[in-house]
Amino acid sequence: TMEHGHGNEIDTGGMFEAYHVDGRCPPLTGANLTLDHRRNLHLESGAYDWNRYYLNPGSVVNVTVTATSGGIKLFLFRGKTAFESWRHDPSEYNSFFRRSHTYEGLEPAAITHEAVIAEAFYVVYSNPFGRGADVNVDVERSLTTFNLTGVDPLPDEDCNAEGTECLVQLSPWKLACIVVQAQSPRLNKTAASDISKEVQSYTADYAVGEQNGRATDDAVVYVNVDGNHRWT
Repeated sequence: TMEHGHGNEIDTGGMFEAYHVDGRCPPLTGANLTLDHRRNLHLESGAYDWNRYYLNPGSVVNVTVTATSGGIKLFLFRGKTAFESWRHDPSEYNSFFRRSHTYEGLEPAAITHEAVIAEAFYVVYSNPFGRGADVNVDVERSLTTFNLTGVDPLPDEDCNAEGTECLVQLSPWKLACIVVQAQSPRLNKTAASDISKEVQSYTADYAVGEQNGRATDDAVVYVNVDGNHRWT
């Protein structure tokens, strides 16, 4: 395999808080959250590594890669479909959204992007060169958050004792927004699902920080919303 690492499991441990807001989701006018993720990365020739980030509108991601030996190509993909297309055929360069590259002794590779809609972005570090590469990676994210002023989380009696499952009562034919906030000792994250279509069940995953299919130091929450009745 060309991929550096084989893990596909996500550590979903940890508690979360859920908020039920009538109508549309609250505006993304909460306090911005800035996160800086640095790491050293070694890639053998032909290998690649990746991170996935879920960004709300207005969130900005800045990626800078400095090569200390060898070199890499840096890609940014919008959504899983584009990323999987490239993984299936790395010569398919039409699938990437932005790209850059660096080599030992050259200027760092750099990508900056501001999200316009809520979606997942994949940052890929690929080594197509004939020798191994050692690089320093710096990923800085400025994350917009929902303004939950005056909104209380779901009461404890609506959630299980482990804090991993909550029951939300939804009124027929009325728009509702569920905001899920993952808890960690250092930071809080939010991801929202605007429930506006008639469905029997709705499933979404929001990986705030993921590396090669494994959770990073960031909090990660996977959201599954199951409807017991036909609802909107």
